[in-house]
Amino acid sequence: MAESESQEASTQQLTQQLQNAISDLSTLKRDTQDALNQFKDHQKTSIEKFNKKLERKRKIDQVIFNKPGNEEQYKHAKQVLESMENVEEAITENRLEDAKKALEEERYWEIEENEQASVAGKIQKFAKFWESELDAPPFILDIVKTGYSLPFITTPPPAYSRNNKSSKREHIFTEKSIKELLKNNCIQEVDYIPHCVNPLSVAERNNKLRLVLDLRNVNKYIQVNKFKYENLKTASDLIDSDDFMITFDLKSGYHHVPINANFYTYLGFSWEFDGVTKYFVFVVLPFGLCSACWVFTKLMRQLVKKWRGQGIKSIMYLDDGIAAGYPKSLMIVQRNSMVSDLMSSGLTINIKKSSLEPEIEKEWLGFTINTNDMRMYIPNKKLKAVLSFLDTILRFDYVTTRSIAKFAGRIIAMSIAIGPLTRLFTRQMYKFIDDKNSLGCTWDSYRPLTTEVKSELTFWKSNLSAVNGLEFKTSPEITKICYSDASQYAYGGFIVEKLNNVIAQGNFSNFEANTSSTYRELSAVKNVLSSLAHKLKNNAVQWNSDNENVTRIINAGSTKEYLQKLAIDIYNINVRNNIRLYPQWIPREKNQIADSISKSFDTDNWSIDNETFNYIQNTYGVFTIDRFADNKNTKTERFNSKNFCPNTEEVNAFVSHWGNEINWLCPPTYLIGKAIKHLKLCRAKGVLFVPVWKSSYFWPLLTRDGINFESFIKHFLVLDPFYFNYSRTKSVFEGFAKFYALALLIDFSE
Repeated sequence: MAESESQEASTQQLTQQLQNAISDLSTLKRDTQDALNQFKDHQKTSIEKFNKKLERKRKIDQVIFNKPGNEEQYKHAKQVLESMENVEEAITENRLEDAKKALEEERYWEIEENEQASVAGKIQKFAKFWESELDAPPFILDIVKTGYSLPFITTPPPAYSRNNKSSKREHIFTEKSIKELLKNNCIQEVDYIPHCVNPLSVAERNNKLRLVLDLRNVNKYIQVNKFKYENLKTASDLIDSDDFMITFDLKSGYHHVPINANFYTYLGFSWEFDGVTKYFVFVVLPFGLCSACWVFTKLMRQLVKKWRGQGIKSIMYLDDGIAAGYPKSLMIVQRNSMVSDLMSSGLTINIKKSSLEPEIEKEWLGFTINTNDMRMYIPNKKLKAVLSFLDTILRFDYVTTRSIAKFAGRIIAMSIAIGPLTRLFTRQMYKFIDDKNSLGCTWDSYRPLTTEVKSELTFWKSNLSAVNGLEFKTSPEITKICYSDASQYAYGGFIVEKLNNVIAQGNFSNFEANTSSTYRELSAVKNVLSSLAHKLKNNAVQWNSDNENVTRIINAGSTKEYLQKLAIDIYNINVRNNIRLYPQWIPREKNQIADSISKSFDTDNWSIDNETFNYIQNTYGVFTIDRFADNKNTKTERFNSKNFCPNTEEVNAFVSHWGNEINWLCPPTYLIGKAIKHLKLCRAKGVLFVPVWKSSYFWPLLTRDGINFESFIKHFLVLDPFYFNYSRTKSVFEGFAKFYALALLIDFSE
């Protein structure tokens, strides 16, 4: 008891010293600001923000520091204070370069990582932070405090299953993993047979083994909630040119999450040690539980919500995180805040797998992001591995279906760094795979390598390195528009010009005249494109055709060899002439609604009430065009639509130039970021309607500090509109919603 009281007194004494020291920093605020005014514009606010952060931290610490289990946070905050004292000492002595260097290079985020430290259920010790700082909802707080309760639809019946062959084959790894899990308090040995004894499996990925609890007997009784991951696509919408980035990984992410004790018995397994069968249960979130991804994502969402509310552009994909910001000094401040929050929430950063120094090039989720040229790349290590595997395949005239499927899968997985070519030049491989059953082959039977598949493999061998690196910024403005059409005996097409259209035409051969309409329409594109290539060189071209198959085949190829050849011919013409082709389907008669069935199920087909819209228009002036609408919900006479419908001015608003217009922008939420970037690209102005969703990816695009809007937002209105849903499906945009909305006046024209 005396020792405990002494330790508590020591902690309180250190706490008081830290709080006093932080308070003393405020007396240097004026001198700090004066000195930093001599820095470049992008560095001027660093100390001011630090002072505000430390003052806020001081208030938080009064609540948190005296709580048991917060020694790591205390240690981290002490490092923060020591680092800041060094910075301000340099400033007071007028050593500005030293202060600048310290601001950019301080490394108190480099936590001393204890490899043996267990993360099992660690967040339980930090429940106060989740409640007071993250303002987590009751469902999340219940998980943090008492553990995750499995959401059973009905209680699973008792089950006893033998371990899978993979765990027995890798028995040394399995036994080692069980002992480590036991040592780290992730599992418990029990003296009874659990209600569900589930089989163990060993999964292999990237030459690494992972122990997985095969919960198929439990999963079918669990309620599964649908949700969407935020991933590289989200990052491409969030990250801006020249942003500095950090990436971080959580150590054994799932194992931070405790399981409610009432549900241990459903997560059991057995293993034989020295001839004796022993039983164990998981007490933390295991790999193999069907709802694990969902619940972990929901937990991480609480931190992301806090960060985005502060203007930090951040994304979490399970336990992998990325954040971006500009300038570097701002990213440093934001990084430190994020690291502090992670520690305060009980989450352990895997320093070895993290890259916390702000840089313009980072690897995340298996791809390299470069904000200097705004491209995503296949990392060199992965590229070399794929090419090496390809060389192995091409070395022989006979291959297995499995090897072709494995290579095709790798290429498709690289789409985000290559583009639609991945589909165009894997068509014959997938045809080869589909033919397996009809030929009576197994996955590992050797088959002759066909000429068509070899041609695709050779293409990737010659071009994979060259096509590596896909731009992820907003697509450039369309600079040319072309139309093509085909009758049975002839084809024609033209480039739209202000004065006279540039026309190309010709006749089909007897053979071509007797082919399918898709072949003739695709041939028309090839022939007109070839004829007008000199006029289209170095342009972004929207190509309109009234055949839907043409659009699909140009982008993704065809399993039919004669159509695939035409698609590749079109691709080669584009490459030779640096033409960026964007095929677009149009109806023969523009007064017919295109694809009305799919449109009726569009959950983004909604609008706000006229009274609210008129209030916005009376405030900002008359809008000249509605960029995201259709003939049913447009607010202006002129509008752009998602699909063809009567009176639409353009399909796909992003192919139009938005300049010299007063744009009304009410896009689907997933297009808000793209809409802002397109406004910037066109140097345009308009009013953007957005819901007040601070946890959404687009919020940091509107505010950098969580308090003030970006400079391009000139004015805003807070609204509580009535929503009209034009879809047959339910939508959050229907009636009076439980959230407010904003009308943002954005002006990039200055």
